[in-house]
Amino acid sequence: MIRYSMTLQKDRLRLQFADTGTGFTGSLVANYNADKINYISPEAGTKNELGKGMGLIIIKDLAKQINAGIAIGNNANGGAFVKIDIQSSNVA
Repeated sequence: MIRYSMTLQKDRLRLQFADTGTGFTGSLVANYNADKINYISPEAGTKNELGKGMGLIIIKDLAKQINAGIAIGNNANGGAFVKIDIQSSNVA
C-alpha cells in the first residue's frame, strides 16, 4: 500500500509518499540523503520483485532542478518514505 500527502505551509509545499514494503537499506538511505549516490542497485521487494531504482534517481534530479529538498528513510512500523520540500518561491 502507498500513502501520500501534501501540506502547504506559508514557506513551503511538502509532498510525502510512504509505503508498507521492505524499506531501504541503511547504507542506501545514508548515501542518498548525503547526495553520494547516482545509481541504486536493484533490491527485492515484498513479493520478490526487482526494481531498478530509477524512480528515486529521477525524483532527485527533478528536485535539484527546482531547488527542492528531498529525503528518504524508513518508517518505524516498516516500509519507506520519500519527502520532497518545495520552497514557496519555487511554487507557481
